[in-house]
Amino acid sequence: MVFDTRVSQSVYAISDHIDHSNPLVERFDRWVRENLAPAISVDNAADALGTTKRTLARHLNAALGKTPVEYIQDLRIEARRTSA
Repeated sequence: MVFDTRVSQSVYAISDHIDHSNPLVERFDRWVRENLAPAISVDNAADALGTTKRTLARHLNAALGKTPVEYIQDLRIEARRTSA
């Protein structure tokens, strides 16, 4: 019998289908994907989307169970994985 001891990477997987019932989350996802760079910040994202950091955080947490920083990090990991 063989046991697979590898750790799952599914926690880093970003679904191409996010909560489209929340327009702010959808706009945030699009903005981050278009502006993914080392200097990206939640402040920049909130300003670009015409909202506050707190409102953005509440919407993301409700829709995805993540903070904006966690989501940006996940997208960076996804981008690295797909470019390799």
